[in-house]
Amino acid sequence: MEVPTAKSLGDIYPEDAVESQTKRWNSLISKFKEDYGKLPDFISRSPGRVNIIGEHIDYCLYEVLPMAITADVLLAVSVHPQESGPSTVRLVNVNPQKFESRKFDIPDTGDVHIDPSTLEWTNYFKSGLSGATELLRSKRKDFQQSVGMDIQADGTVPSGGGLSSSAAFVCASALASMKANGVDKVDKKELVEVAITSERAVGVNSGGMDQSASVFPVQGSALYVSFVPELSAENIAFPEMKSPLVFVIAQSFVAADKHVTAPVCYNLRVVEVTLAALVLAKILRLKTLPPDAGPLGVSLRGFHDAYFQEIEGVKNNHTVSKADFQDQLQSLVEKVDQYLPQEEGYTRQQLSEILGMSIDEMEQKYMTKFPIRAERFKLRQRAMHVFSEAIR
Repeated sequence: MEVPTAKSLGDIYPEDAVESQTKRWNSLISKFKEDYGKLPDFISRSPGRVNIIGEHIDYCLYEVLPMAITADVLLAVSVHPQESGPSTVRLVNVNPQKFESRKFDIPDTGDVHIDPSTLEWTNYFKSGLSGATELLRSKRKDFQQSVGMDIQADGTVPSGGGLSSSAAFVCASALASMKANGVDKVDKKELVEVAITSERAVGVNSGGMDQSASVFPVQGSALYVSFVPELSAENIAFPEMKSPLVFVIAQSFVAADKHVTAPVCYNLRVVEVTLAALVLAKILRLKTLPPDAGPLGVSLRGFHDAYFQEIEGVKNNHTVSKADFQDQLQSLVEKVDQYLPQEEGYTRQQLSEILGMSIDEMEQKYMTKFPIRAERFKLRQRAMHVFSEAIR
């Protein structure tokens, strides 16, 4: 399925938003002309999202049900002619007081340098550009380096507001980079997969819900996203009702920037659920825990499927009925209660002894890709939440 090209704002926004969005898009184009002395070649757009069911389980590879929202990221883009030598990218934001203008060069090698230790808004564009570059290299033998671009950015997804402004920015950036480099038909699944891995370059152990919800949805639907046996998404239409169905999204104005809080929140949770999968596999005597698409290479869903196939004799756990799958999850909740009893969490030494792995090796494998800060790891709470939320 291809990313659509819209000719009218009525194809993008609900009817009651078209007037205000028309003013916004016209303002963006005018600002682009004011800053760069020309009109953009195209505008790349990607929306934010709100999640309905499935909190903090996408990076454990369990299904989720988000939906896209009207708030979005827009990137007005003018493409530079292809020339030898480094390419130049210039980025300007309609809110320059908060997001300063930037310029960087893409060297002949085509590789884009990103410093994940710094909180820099253009890193999100660079990550999308880098991911698009890798995809184009895999598809076109003669492709090495992206063309240069002039870009004007405008976003209405609140940064740090829990509506996935970063994923929207990365998706819009990857899409813009592919379009600028001559790709007229962009596959939605390829774009999502690029955006998932790309955002991790910014220093966040992201799952795949946010990017899926920014690319796959259609108007008037929620999105059922699955990650096993591979990434897939199905639009679920809301039922017709006598009165319009309304979702109220309340902005608390409390910013929680994932990049800043990741070492003690988001990234730490990913480490904890990964360690929970490893510990449960060890305690329940699985011969192996197969690698999967989890951010750190293994996941609770991977443990779930491996346990029931290896220990319980299920031939293919991906094909069991929903009722049987729910029963399995309830069984896993009980196993967590029995085998992960420590409410206070587990120390590195305790985990090392359970896993039969040195602390140095454990830290190298699971705690250095994205820095974390913790003395104890809450495996019980994380695993209990994931299996219980997956039941919902």
